[in-house]
Amino acid sequence: MAEEAVVPIQDLIAYSAALAEKRAEGEGIESAINDRELTSCLLAQAEVARAAMQDAGDSKCSRCPGYVEVEVRDLVLFVPYNLVQAFPFARTLDELASISHSVRLTQGGSLCISGSATYLGAGLAIGDLDFCEYIERLHDDIIVTAKKIVDFERSEPYCVRIKWNEYDFSAPWTIEAKVFDEAQNCVANGGFDRDHAWKFDFVGRLERYGPIVITNIGLPVDYANIEYWAKGKSWAYQEVPVLRAWERQPRSLVLREHLGEYALWLRQQIDCHLPDTPLKATKRALSLASLFGLGTAVDRLVDLLCGSDVRKLVHADRIAEVKQKLESCDDDNACALKQDLQQNDEGNVDAARSGVFRRVRQEVEFVLEEIDALLDVGRRAVKEQLNERSS
Repeated sequence: MAEEAVVPIQDLIAYSAALAEKRAEGEGIESAINDRELTSCLLAQAEVARAAMQDAGDSKCSRCPGYVEVEVRDLVLFVPYNLVQAFPFARTLDELASISHSVRLTQGGSLCISGSATYLGAGLAIGDLDFCEYIERLHDDIIVTAKKIVDFERSEPYCVRIKWNEYDFSAPWTIEAKVFDEAQNCVANGGFDRDHAWKFDFVGRLERYGPIVITNIGLPVDYANIEYWAKGKSWAYQEVPVLRAWERQPRSLVLREHLGEYALWLRQQIDCHLPDTPLKATKRALSLASLFGLGTAVDRLVDLLCGSDVRKLVHADRIAEVKQKLESCDDDNACALKQDLQQNDEGNVDAARSGVFRRVRQEVEFVLEEIDALLDVGRRAVKEQLNERSS
């Protein structure tokens, strides 16, 4: 019996994004691509991604379609196929694993590396480190963590800010007991809801970058229905779960609606950020090109973000953010970080900003021509499907 042909990833994503557009407009339409076809495509993409790894090391294609598993210390990292090419391995990954342990908010939560950190292997300059952690909505572990941070001086990574609900507190801490009482009441009365995310900002160090802001966002979920709880809060395709051997499996990538919605969200984010924050738009374009598997576009954007002029801007913005976070802190840990900042400060780069931004926008617009052409193919396929249904 002949093997079933694998649907090309570009066709699948473009079609799924077009479906997401129509559904957002209220059009009821079923996908012509089934889960079996998506599974086969994701398994194939993971195989291709792992084969292209320069140092495969302790890695293997996961039984969870679309992921490559990498072992570090006593941890297993699940890297989505679209992040494998630029994900940091070896020494940098060991450092990220150590930081992830330090900023973990709960013992039972599923912690993920997210954002620009997933591209550190490509040598990108980054402004901060992002993590997200899925926390059990019926447990109070995160409240215990917040209390410990407030009540005891902490070494690096040094926590400088905690946000929850409408409350927003910065070090040195003056959190009122009623905040924790209210959080405890939420747990006792049915658990945290989808809008009760916690945000913890830390300042730590990366060997290659010096002082840097590290953020971990705790997202309340019911693990029995995690996709409902995580929907619109985070995307499985842009995060790398850092799991211990006994922990849960990562979120599934075999979700046709989410794949299309993620691609559409990235495209909308590019338009949103390109006028005023073009470097952020460039990273969104890199994520979308990686999702589609557009190797030439990915290389072009990586070269852009690794350029010395972009690196200087990102470095200056990173130093400015760390300074702002530490402004009101004066204990020994904060003073040590401030001293390190002085050694890393390279001066004002604002004069070069407009020129860099102009060139960045031009490069992103060039890459968007290829991406938009693919998205139009998906729109035509959905239009044909609607025409056939109405005839």
